[in-house]
Amino acid sequence: MNFRDISKKLGVSIATVSRVYNKRSGVSQEIREKIENELKENGYSLDRSLNDTEDKDLSTMLFVVYEGKNYNVERSADYFAGILLGAEKTAKELGYLLSVIRVKDENFEGFMTDSREVKLSKGILLFATELMPDKFYILDKCPVPIMVVDNEMKLKSYNSICVDNYYGTYKALEYLKELGHKKIGFFAPLCPIGGMPLREKYFHEIMPELGLEIDKRFIARVDHVLLDGIQQVNEWLDTVEELPTAFFAANDSVGVSAIRALKQHGYSVPKDVSIIGFDDVNIGNASDPQLTTMRIDLLAIGKIGVSRLVELIDGDENVQHIYIETTLVEKESTMAIANGE
Repeated sequence: MNFRDISKKLGVSIATVSRVYNKRSGVSQEIREKIENELKENGYSLDRSLNDTEDKDLSTMLFVVYEGKNYNVERSADYFAGILLGAEKTAKELGYLLSVIRVKDENFEGFMTDSREVKLSKGILLFATELMPDKFYILDKCPVPIMVVDNEMKLKSYNSICVDNYYGTYKALEYLKELGHKKIGFFAPLCPIGGMPLREKYFHEIMPELGLEIDKRFIARVDHVLLDGIQQVNEWLDTVEELPTAFFAANDSVGVSAIRALKQHGYSVPKDVSIIGFDDVNIGNASDPQLTTMRIDLLAIGKIGVSRLVELIDGDENVQHIYIETTLVEKESTMAIANGE
């Protein structure tokens, strides 16, 4: 029996079996004794020293940050930090050392398939926001288990965890409609990475579902590097003669860029235009007004991602695509209007 079989027999998680085998805390004495008995009966040695279980090479998992050709730290700094915090905490609880390594696009294949770091690790948590489908084949060559973070691998046989972009987009647009907004624009992503292309796709699907008309005049592409985004929204505003009453922004950076540009053009947010973002990262709290947004539980993504990776390390061969729902966070950049005007 492997760890997965033992966990099913005892009605505990694979991570709990791993904790006991690696002599980690967080398991009740009663459960620990049951797991230890099953491990012994199935040929697992529990007579190793504590130092053996803490050997760096034997208990390291990697948090690999893939840096695509257009990678920019500002685009993902807050987002990545939240996930990393949850991942580090859970890795420690499960008896693993988490080592963060950034890998550029041109080095990615060699690193994932033949690097010493990968070969000595137990598994990889892959921050794959910018990983495109033409690179997916590389994951097949990796010698250790992989858990993909922030990239929807719905039609691929890779375990993954990401935000439920359909749910978040629907809730954001539904919220604006409930506030009375009928004319809703979209600040679309200029750089199609992570979940933003899906939010754009779902915007076009959900607006008609909600009985709302899509007006192409109210769609603009904006980079989510703040200063570039402000400039792009300003340039777009110079070309339009009217605005919708509300905008959905592909993420918080785009939303904050829009707020600043609109104010520079003499508009009041939310009196003249409401804006809702997506992510709930620090930049939205620092804007004036603070940005209403769809919150992603970044800590949960990190925690669940690591827990699932440990299950893969311990022999689980199932493929799971895990989606995290978002939560509406009402702040200062949206308001109700009368009659959709």
